[in-house]
Amino acid sequence: MTTERLHASAVAFGDRAVLILGPSGSGKSSLALELMALGAELIGDDQILAEDGRLSPAPGLEGLIEARGVGILRLPHKSGVKAVLAVDMGRAADARLPALQHFCLTSACLPLIAGKLNPTLSSVIRVGVNSAESFPLYDDPGIGQENDTER
Repeated sequence: MTTERLHASAVAFGDRAVLILGPSGSGKSSLALELMALGAELIGDDQILAEDGRLSPAPGLEGLIEARGVGILRLPHKSGVKAVLAVDMGRAADARLPALQHFCLTSACLPLIAGKLNPTLSSVIRVGVNSAESFPLYDDPGIGQENDTER
């Protein structure tokens, strides 16, 4: 098995993990904290290990998360949770109904949603992760191909 080290944050809703990607300062830790306020548990912040589709904190960072303007918090954390969704905080959706995209780890491909400038992001993640075994994105190739105009 190959272990990947990712510059990311991750949280878990029960046995389902959300991988939060993006450049420094894009809001990864802030989204993780929002999701924890909605019932998620911390997996890790800043450095995440992915092995066999499961996410864990990097050694030495277990239970630590940065709260910008507050400091480093030490919180309970989980490890080895199956990833079901990736969020890219550095990218905004390019359409009202964007085409389905994926983020692939060595051992698994996850549905990927753009997180930048999405005011309902934490609610969508919470509802979606808890609603089904996998994140319930509609993946018909005909959906999401329209432009972002009102009907």
